[in-house]
Amino acid sequence: MKIVRFKTLAWLLPLLAFFAAGALLRADDPPASPDKQTPSPAPTEQAPAAELSAEPTPPPAAAVPSETTAPGEQPAVPMEEVAAPSDEDKAAQAALEAAETARAQAERALADADKAVKKARAGSEKARNEARAAAERAREEARAAVREVQKQVSEIKRAKRTRTSNAGDRVMVGDDNVVAAATVVPHDAVAVMGNLTVDGEVMNDAVAVLGDNTINGRVHGNAVAVLGNLTLGPKAVVDGNLTCVMGEIQRDPGAIVRGSVEVQSIGPNIRPASLISWWDRALRVGRPLAFGAHLGWLWIITAFSLAFYALLGVLFPNKIAACGDKLIEEPFYVILAAMLSILALPVMFVLLCITIIGIPVALLVLPVACLLTAMFGKAAIYGLVGRKLTGGRFHTAFTVLLGGILFILLYLVPVLGGILTLLVWFLGFGCAVLVMFGREKKPAAPVAPAPAAAAAFTAPVAGETTFGATPAAIVPPAPAMPAQSAGFGAASAPVWTPPATPVAGPAPEVVPPVYGASTAASAVPPLMAATLPRAGLWIRAGAALIDFVMLVIPLGIFGALEHGPGALFVGIAAYHAVMWKLRGTTVGGIICRLKVVRLDDRPIDWAVAIVRALTAFLSFFPACLGFIWVSFDEEKQSWHDRVAGTTIVRVPKGTSLL
Repeated sequence: MKIVRFKTLAWLLPLLAFFAAGALLRADDPPASPDKQTPSPAPTEQAPAAELSAEPTPPPAAAVPSETTAPGEQPAVPMEEVAAPSDEDKAAQAALEAAETARAQAERALADADKAVKKARAGSEKARNEARAAAERAREEARAAVREVQKQVSEIKRAKRTRTSNAGDRVMVGDDNVVAAATVVPHDAVAVMGNLTVDGEVMNDAVAVLGDNTINGRVHGNAVAVLGNLTLGPKAVVDGNLTCVMGEIQRDPGAIVRGSVEVQSIGPNIRPASLISWWDRALRVGRPLAFGAHLGWLWIITAFSLAFYALLGVLFPNKIAACGDKLIEEPFYVILAAMLSILALPVMFVLLCITIIGIPVALLVLPVACLLTAMFGKAAIYGLVGRKLTGGRFHTAFTVLLGGILFILLYLVPVLGGILTLLVWFLGFGCAVLVMFGREKKPAAPVAPAPAAAAAFTAPVAGETTFGATPAAIVPPAPAMPAQSAGFGAASAPVWTPPATPVAGPAPEVVPPVYGASTAASAVPPLMAATLPRAGLWIRAGAALIDFVMLVIPLGIFGALEHGPGALFVGIAAYHAVMWKLRGTTVGGIICRLKVVRLDDRPIDWAVAIVRALTAFLSFFPACLGFIWVSFDEEKQSWHDRVAGTTIVRVPKGTSLL
């Protein structure tokens, strides 16, 4: 804004000065009158005076006749000299010069202003460019710092994954293992799910599993590549053997191998490139299936598996449907059956291998049986999903096929496909095991009708008064009932006796019945505690958790846990034994309304309480299998319950346990 104002003043000042000078000149030079003429002196009279003058003046210049002067005309006489300028003329001239100077200064100022504007614009653009360049440099430095930090983190992780044991092994899991040229590994160099590169020296074996093994240094032992290629460079020296399992060996002519060379493969259709492609495209990203080169064999196996599942649906439609329904009806038992079966398989394998006869069963029959069982359960889950999609309107084989196609599409999703595959195998195995070894639910036995001659409706005996009835309300016996004599079996002709007319008088006093009292006509047995509802696994676990917390807190306060878990085990056993003997339950049992009873309904003595407390460790140590056994046992007994002859029942509300 200041520059614009300065430009305006620079242009106005010269204009104002110019107009002022013009006005002054017009005011000092009035226009001449036409009647007034300048007199010219006579040449004859002035000549003698000029000659007599003391200081003679130069004679006037003779009039030179003009070329245009006509003959006989008087030549023109020159005018007198102009007088000196006045003060006003000087002032006007000074003002004009000042205006010119001001205009020049204004023009210079305008030029300077333009230069300043251009410089300012250039400066702002330069500053903007410099700021932008500085920001780019800062961004690049930040990126470089981030890359450096990531590199350091990867190096730290790599150092963690690279373990050197006391024997000097160098092991890398899930990443490449590189032995540099100046590095000497005292023992083995191993890479699992990564590539192994040996440019230095390995004092023992160099092994790569699920990766390539590249050797361009010296290996004093064997060089092995499993599910990968084995490459020997020109400087490679292997003192041992070369072994490549399901891979290829690429050997430079300059490489030295002092041992034998072995190449092992499974078949012509499954090559190392196929397995490596399966690992890179599918397993590495957490899915069992993928599309890509060298994966045709995988889809062939998938197609045959799906056809086998459909065949199971054709051969066993009812069993497939029942196996799938187990997952909906009893999901907890399905999961439990799968877990227990997986835990029992290694034990069964070891037991079979101990005997000479069981070795073929452990090596051949057991794996095949487990595979077929899992495939049967997997087909059942496919059928269950397909049946839910179609509403059960189609055959089981078609529902299995439809569910299998849907699951195959889900298997292609990274991470989700892998999780879903494991879940389907696990649940399918549990469903099949539960159907094979589970027991069918028995139909409820019909309830026998109450006997006709109940105690509450027996005929009155002399000297007794029936509960809730007056003599007028007594129903006479049926006329067909024979009157028996004292002798058993002696009978006479039926005699009907009309009821006696009640005598007017006060009603007899009603005596309330006594619970559990027996009469000659009906005897009610006393209620046994063992007949109460049995407690299941979860309610027992809740009570045990309450007792555990109540014991751990005081033991931790008094420092008993600092000497190891032995004090905790002794405290748990003593606490339960004392509480079972004195109250038949524990604090957790009181809260959950549980009670330990004997099957013969006798009270719990010290022997039973101690035996049950000690044998509870037998149920605890094998992965709590003895406690979980309650879910499978019809009597709801754990292992220590079976040893002690006890069980746990649920006490009705209103019953005190203290």
